[in-house]
Amino acid sequence: MVSCGVAIDPGNDLSTLRRVVVVRGWLVLAGLVVGWQGMRYLVDPASVVAGNDVAVGTVDALHVVRTGYAGGLIAVATMALLGAFRRRLRRAALVTMGVAMVALVAGRVVSIVIDGAPSVGLMRLLYVEIVLLIGTLVAGATAPRG
Repeated sequence: MVSCGVAIDPGNDLSTLRRVVVVRGWLVLAGLVVGWQGMRYLVDPASVVAGNDVAVGTVDALHVVRTGYAGGLIAVATMALLGAFRRRLRRAALVTMGVAMVALVAGRVVSIVIDGAPSVGLMRLLYVEIVLLIGTLVAGATAPRG
């Protein structure tokens, strides 16, 4: 019998199943959060960035937001969701999410140090990214080996 991507047999302990469920749940949640933000940038980039006092008034600016912001976030979200449902991709999905969140958090911190504190909306994104990073590290530490 198979449940949550783990073969259930008399020798398989319940704690392993619980850890798999936690990791899969985290990947789904993180994937949906990151995917939602990516889709927002893809569908209406001008409105999303305008909320942070950034204007995109040219085709090139819209292109940069749709490809750089939306494309990158949607790729990370897709990997997280694939990892939630495909056991062989689970570790790679955790690494992808972790690396992406480290990069985003580091970029924001460097910007704060060099440029000063951004708007409240951008600070909220930093807090969300820190939570996603910590959650991904915990999920990675929790994930069953093998």
